Amino acid sequence: MSEEYRFMRYYLPGSLFLIYMMILVIVNLPAQTIKTLSQEALVGIFTGAFVASPTIGYLIYAFYNHLYEHWAGDVTKRPALKYLEDLSFTSEKNRPYIRGNLRCFIQKKEFLDLIYHSSSNNGEMKIDTEILNTLKNHLSAFAARIVCGFFVPIFCIPSFLLVWKALSLINIDFAWNALFTIFSILAIAIISIVLLIDCMRVLYEAYQLEVYMIKTKSKEIEELCKKLFPCEDTRL
Repeated sequence: MSEEYRFMRYYLPGSLFLIYMMILVIVNLPAQTIKTLSQEALVGIFTGAFVASPTIGYLIYAFYNHLYEHWAGDVTKRPALKYLEDLSFTSEKNRPYIRGNLRCFIQKKEFLDLIYHSSSNNGEMKIDTEILNTLKNHLSAFAARIVCGFFVPIFCIPSFLLVWKALSLINIDFAWNALFTIFSILAIAIISIVLLIDCMRVLYEAYQLEVYMIKTKSKEIEELCKKLFPCEDTRL
């Protein structure tokens, strides 16, 4: 897994979540509590929190993953899945048999992964590996927008209430600075809206690039079908 992938999927959401939480908590802490915290203690808290950010980001991303599986399995929105269903370049005799082995989304998804990393020397147009990286970057950018723009703010609500309750148990009561709290919430809302605006375009661009790439690999698809789904007439 590339460092850029980890940053977009885990580090960024986890860090943004911690920043939001610190803003909401600090503006409501009593002045006396802030004064009693030493500089070393503050550095330790901030350092420990950001070290934990990838784990937090991974947990938040897990909820997004369930939502994405729903979107990614929609044939009407993902042309590559429709292309695998049609298989118009295969023989009509074998086409129903191949479709029978590519029924569910998981089968189609794993078959697409095989196509991405397969190559042929039968005169097919070669796809540069950077194209595949571009596709992955599009999907990572879409994931980051949804996770940071929707799931992170949503997770901040129960987390803030838990922090409030935990601090009250050790006799630290919030000062409830209404003005700064409202300003912080508005800032979070604006950032979230900006991230979500036009985010679906990023996903559809990725899906369009995906189907273009798949269509240039018809030979690879034929060869994979022969090996994975052998039938009486193996000549497609």
